[in-house]
Amino acid sequence: QALRGGGGIRLFMAWEGEQPVGTGRLVGNELSLTVAPEHRGRGVGTAIVRALVCEALAKPHRLTRLRAVAKPGNAASIRAFQRAGFCIVRSDTESVTLALDVYEAACS
Repeated sequence: QALRGGGGIRLFMAWEGEQPVGTGRLVGNELSLTVAPEHRGRGVGTAIVRALVCEALAKPHRLTRLRAVAKPGNAASIRAFQRAGFCIVRSDTESVTLALDVYEAACS
């Protein structure tokens, strides 16, 4: 389910029945992701990230690069972004920055 907020914010929610199991947010060119612990590793995060990428590609002012930041210990989020085509561009003890050049992205 996609929701549009003010200031160009896009929010996606994944549901299992009537229970929300994950959210993703697109603000400008930056994506963020949260998936309930009991639903991690089941493709929820990857599906949300792919929906956000498609939403970014549909914007009238075409973006050239999308960005996401995760904590180094958050392997599930990092994997979800990588499965959607993102690559790690910077990593240190505080954060992992991933990026996707949108000309490499495809939506179906």
